[in-house]
Amino acid sequence: MANLTLRELMRAVWRRPGWILLPILLGLGAAYALIRVLPPTYEAGTLVMVEKQKVPADYVKATVTTSMEDRIRTIEQQVSNRENLERLIAELGLYPEVRKQKSMADAVERARRDMKVQKQGDSIFSILFHYSEPVKTAQAANRVAELFIDDSLKQRETQA
Repeated sequence: MANLTLRELMRAVWRRPGWILLPILLGLGAAYALIRVLPPTYEAGTLVMVEKQKVPADYVKATVTTSMEDRIRTIEQQVSNRENLERLIAELGLYPEVRKQKSMADAVERARRDMKVQKQGDSIFSILFHYSEPVKTAQAANRVAELFIDDSLKQRETQA
């Protein structure tokens, strides 16, 4: 197989422009059709910073002794538990079509798929939420963070 020079390649393209233009036009047309057909999806996120204990361990015993990775897994379970998600769905009126056609359990499962908890740094994690309405998306991300903070405060009070 011979190596083509740039000049030979340009000549081949010039002789048969359809070989290049047709795939480009078909790709653009397919992309435009998908944009028109697929529903819009928005993503909202909130950052939560986990502060380390400020009082020296000599005075007060630490209430949290696990690593950040373990805490993220625990946080994800707390945030995505059925009770919290049902409350979120009911408060914000999320997934009305799913609740009409199926059950609340299906709506909860969909909310779990649409939510992600990601570690951002040593003591920061983000809660991301995907939904079809921008305002409800932002409200849901903020409300999930509020529910987590409330649960966390209750747990710390119990441990203390």
